[in-house]
Amino acid sequence: MKYTDKWKDPRWQKKRLEIFTRDEWRCQSCGSITETLCVHHFEYHGNPWDAPNDALVTLCESCHGDETDHRKGCEEEFLRWFRKRRFLCGDLEEISNGLEYLEKHEKISTHDLSILLSIVCIYRDVQKELWNSRYAEVPEQLIDE
Repeated sequence: MKYTDKWKDPRWQKKRLEIFTRDEWRCQSCGSITETLCVHHFEYHGNPWDAPNDALVTLCESCHGDETDHRKGCEEEFLRWFRKRRFLCGDLEEISNGLEYLEKHEKISTHDLSILLSIVCIYRDVQKELWNSRYAEVPEQLIDE
């Protein structure tokens, strides 16, 4: 069976209605209630109806197209941003673990998580600038000849 044929399956139709209802029949990106709505998979789990509800979101056709067409590029740009600022794997793990903890304990919204991540990154840039200005001139006795 082709994947597109699975969209007609009653189990998928039921799951779609659950997600639309949960999201109040509104695009979760732009807020539209007038455009045709789609259910977007953040990740795939075999059959479309096997995906956990938190891996699905309601998007209008326009936002779904944008998400599908641009997500990979955005993710690559996001990782390039961290590499450019010399974040190490351990740094990324700490950020990820901290964000997961806050999310798991419902202490912060997704929007606030983005703001917090921006603050962490700005803090890191400031830290680096302070380090560079403080140690820009290395004392001669520390330089191997």
